[in-house]
Amino acid sequence: MRERGYLAAVLLLAVSLIWGCQGPPPPAARRTGSGDSPAHFYVGLPSPEEQQAVKALVLSLTPEQVRKANAWTKSSPEGLPRFDQGKGLPYAELTQQQKEAVEVLWARVEQRAHSFLERKPHLREMPGLVPGPVEQAEIFNVGYYLIPEETKEHTLLSFLCASFPTAVPMETTLSGVIELTPGLEAEGLDVSKYCVITREPERLRPEARARFEKAVQEGMAGKTE
Repeated sequence: MRERGYLAAVLLLAVSLIWGCQGPPPPAARRTGSGDSPAHFYVGLPSPEEQQAVKALVLSLTPEQVRKANAWTKSSPEGLPRFDQGKGLPYAELTQQQKEAVEVLWARVEQRAHSFLERKPHLREMPGLVPGPVEQAEIFNVGYYLIPEETKEHTLLSFLCASFPTAVPMETTLSGVIELTPGLEAEGLDVSKYCVITREPERLRPEARARFEKAVQEGMAGKTE
């Protein structure tokens, strides 16, 4: 399946393009674990402009738009998040304001990809590291997740933006518990169930974490085939 071939690039892009690869991650990118344990990142967006763009897009999507963005994942027999070319909500079907939000986000993806490949030219041939044009972008896996953190709660908004062969997870958090829009309430993905984007996999429910680990393993296997 094509999306498995892209998964390794998505995992790399989530850290490489969103946070960049120069020096340690900023304070908002928190690691857990030590030694040889894998590090888990809070994969937030680094600028207020980008966070606002994610919020504006997700909260403006109609039930019909969210349904189209999520249909491919919701039809998965294994219950796994997935994406494939031509299966998402296309850029052409967005409103002008929604297009502008996607353009803000994709411009930063292109900037970071260019900078990343300048520093690591040997990775230029790796599938998924050269973004496609924004006009061919598709939206997948629009979702939300209420994250308890110590005594505070906040709401995660997320989606996957793809202009093949590149796909990049986008997310932001809002303070407190928000009232879901009709689109999210009717058609949005509960990220804790679908684990489309997760900030700390160990916080997932056991069944969701098992699906997450299976998706990673299958994605890596597909990349080497």
